[in-house]
Amino acid sequence: MAISATFERLEGAIWASQLLLLQTLNSTPSGLTQDQVKAQFYDKAAAGFPLWYVSYPFDHWLGFLRSFWSVQVGARITITDDGREYLVWRVRQQKPMKLIA
Repeated sequence: MAISATFERLEGAIWASQLLLLQTLNSTPSGLTQDQVKAQFYDKAAAGFPLWYVSYPFDHWLGFLRSFWSVQVGARITITDDGREYLVWRVRQQKPMKLIA
């Protein structure tokens, strides 16, 4: 039950760009560099929603995922087992794809 509650909290606050990152990392075992993550996910979303991202810097955006133990940040950013379990939970719960930010 505690895991489900944690996933519900994550689901309620995660942005589409962060979810897309998790999905990409799930199929990219070697992970991505911070520069790749910033350019491909954060900067792209910030360009589409500049007012939302003006006070949400990249470190906080990525830190959100770290706070839920969904990603591991080192030389490369990789998805954790918890991050994979969250994606499995989303499928089982039939959660729709997030569309904004």
